[in-house]
Amino acid sequence: MTWMILLGILLAGAIVAAQVSSSSPADEAAMGRSTRLVIMSYLLALAAMLVYGLVKLSALEYPDAPLTIQAQGDKDMEALSKLSGPVLFYAMPHLTPGSPATYELALYGKGFKKDLKVRLNGDDQVPKFLVADNLVRIVPENKVLVGTNVVVAEVVNADGGRSNALMLRIDRPKQILHFLDFEWPITRDLQLLLMVLCAGALGTFVHAVGSLADYIGNQKTISSWFWWYITRPFLGATMALIFYAVLRGGFLTGTAADVRVVNPFGAIAVAALVGMFSDKASLKLKEIFDTLFKSDDKRTGKLAGPVVTRLNPATVRSATGQPLEIKILGDRLGKTTAVKVNGAERKPDAVSEKEVTLKLTVDDTKNAGQVKISVVTPDGASADVVLQVSDLAVTTAALPQGSVGVDYAGQVQATGGSQPLQWSMDNAPDGLKIDAKSGGLKGKPTAAGTTKTTVKVTDKDGASATRDYDVEIVP
Repeated sequence: MTWMILLGILLAGAIVAAQVSSSSPADEAAMGRSTRLVIMSYLLALAAMLVYGLVKLSALEYPDAPLTIQAQGDKDMEALSKLSGPVLFYAMPHLTPGSPATYELALYGKGFKKDLKVRLNGDDQVPKFLVADNLVRIVPENKVLVGTNVVVAEVVNADGGRSNALMLRIDRPKQILHFLDFEWPITRDLQLLLMVLCAGALGTFVHAVGSLADYIGNQKTISSWFWWYITRPFLGATMALIFYAVLRGGFLTGTAADVRVVNPFGAIAVAALVGMFSDKASLKLKEIFDTLFKSDDKRTGKLAGPVVTRLNPATVRSATGQPLEIKILGDRLGKTTAVKVNGAERKPDAVSEKEVTLKLTVDDTKNAGQVKISVVTPDGASADVVLQVSDLAVTTAALPQGSVGVDYAGQVQATGGSQPLQWSMDNAPDGLKIDAKSGGLKGKPTAAGTTKTTVKVTDKDGASATRDYDVEIVP
């Protein structure tokens, strides 16, 4: 039960440290001496267990073959010997040393003929050689053995004679892992996986202890870093596991690695480096992901992309004969590299997170119509917003004087634009309102004084024009 006691000590230490840390007045408070002591003890004890585990795992030795076919024979040998045609009595595996070792399967029986075929789970295997009529040897293909626990073997002669089927059990070699007082039979794959997890956590231990020592030496340890040190080994183990899976899957090397050719010390080295430099490892994984799943996302309005809400001004006069400056207002505009004007890219004059400034050319506003504007950033392009270019204008120079309690008669007129027009007024004098269709001012003023008001006209296409007036009301 030694391992359970050590694990309990580690967990108890983490809980005590968490309580000490939580008693601090704020996350920015200096980390207490007892908390630092418990964290360092936790990291050292964990490192000792990881090193012990790596030593135990490295001591395990496995045969060269990742899979073994158990020797198997048919129980009713006497009855089978009386049959005509090819007959299978039993199968015997053979391992020929080498680099890599060659795994063969010898099938014993009778009635074997030249040009026969051996079938494993229905797949034809080319015989390596045939001895007399009672022995044939083959080298099984890996695809037949991987992912199954039972293989059905049979022999088929060239004349169509087929033997009985022989059921062969496939096992992965296991060795007993002795960890403290715990015994666990594990396969070669599981051995490598556990070594990677331990090495990844050990790599982050190196980084975490160095970081803690530096901060303690500079007297800059704060309480909010407590869980960073507690969880760092688990992060390193997870990153090492992911990186190991990427390597074994062939995403970096181009081909999947067979367990027989994986160097355990190489796996430990890679896992430890990933743990020590987990940030760089995550960036490398991101690079792999971007390469494998590269896509050109042209959608607009993405959360990371720019958003344009409006233009200022939203309407400009046509045929002004001079460049006009507009402001593009929105959010996430700080990375803007170009502004598209009717699809043509322009370099912006000024860029900030909320605003982009662009100077339009004379040709942009030469004719009345609509100009589509959007911004482009490395994160994508915004949706188009429309700039109205119009000859619409309010032509009435001034509004007449009115009297309190007397019906007011005034008319605002405009030229250009597309009919029908829509009128509105901001800050109208008390008692007055504007007719939305005609632009006429009606009503009886209720108070004397001069009111500054703005009249706005909007045409059918959305273009607008405004004009300010001083409306005087006398007693």
